[in-house]
Amino acid sequence: MASGIVWMKPPTALNPAIVAYGNKVKAAVVAVAQFIGARMENYAKANAPWIDRTANARQGLFYAVDSAAGGEVSGSANLGGQESEAISAAKDIVTLYLSHSMTYGKWLELCNAGKYAIILKTMEAHYGELKQMLDNIFK
Repeated sequence: MASGIVWMKPPTALNPAIVAYGNKVKAAVVAVAQFIGARMENYAKANAPWIDRTANARQGLFYAVDSAAGGEVSGSANLGGQESEAISAAKDIVTLYLSHSMTYGKWLELCNAGKYAIILKTMEAHYGELKQMLDNIFK
């Protein structure tokens, strides 16, 4: 009596199917990141606690999604090449950024005991929605 594994398909046939599935999952995660990124950008612009003098800081809030090694960044910002300064993640990691394009944005976030900060507050306000959408992908 023979024992062992009897393959209905050879193991080599599994690899392309696993890669295809991984690509579909990554595409879904990127779509969620872009959706939440746009919502976060809109929220940050609408709820930034500072008083506009030039509106540059408010208009300069942006999101970006980095989804591949080599700097493949998408999002709302047109920063004249500045988006390439973001550190590109590994090929299987999707990174969502929310930031300022104005150089003084860091002072809005860090000075005055965070009185004018909006980035972290915006991210925290969207964590639940982001988690729920990602959980739905992996059900």
